[in-house]
Amino acid sequence: MPRTQTRLAALAVLALLLPACATQQAAEPEPPRMMGYEEFVAYASAPGVLFGGQPSPEALDCFKNTGGSLVVNLRTDKELAFYPYYDMARDAQGFEYAHIQCSGSTMGLAEYRAFKSAYEAASAEGTPQVLLHCASGGRAKTMWAIHEQETLGLSREEILANAAARGQDSERAQAFVASVLDRVALEREAGESS
Repeated sequence: MPRTQTRLAALAVLALLLPACATQQAAEPEPPRMMGYEEFVAYASAPGVLFGGQPSPEALDCFKNTGGSLVVNLRTDKELAFYPYYDMARDAQGFEYAHIQCSGSTMGLAEYRAFKSAYEAASAEGTPQVLLHCASGGRAKTMWAIHEQETLGLSREEILANAAARGQDSERAQAFVASVLDRVALEREAGESS
């Protein structure tokens, strides 16, 4: 094969491989951004609890400096792989810590019971200051909706109204909260009947 044809064949192979490489790079998820302390939100319906996404090391410092005592993380290990600093930053502050791995499709009664246990332990000496986080705050707010369902005796309409007031007001967010509440109710009924 003449040298020119060999070069053209090599270029043709490269032209075929480059888009595939670009596609593989694009498939890698980008890490969610970290939140500053001022971006975490408190709600009247959730005394002592701050909701949000992945806290930055500085957010953890500020949380500690304002009396924070418990960090509850709802992210999976796979999600946390982007944040190798997180354990060190959290541990340096001496927080009580609960890591309750769940996704939107796996959040249920078992995960709520783990949250409740951590929350009640932190509540032994009064209302704790809790930082409840996931990737964006959606799972964190939904965990509190389960708390309202399980312990506060609120109706479904009240729970969904509170979720809307916490920013879960879109049709999709309301459907997500409702589906998790339904899952928890079914799990509770199944447990009571067995």
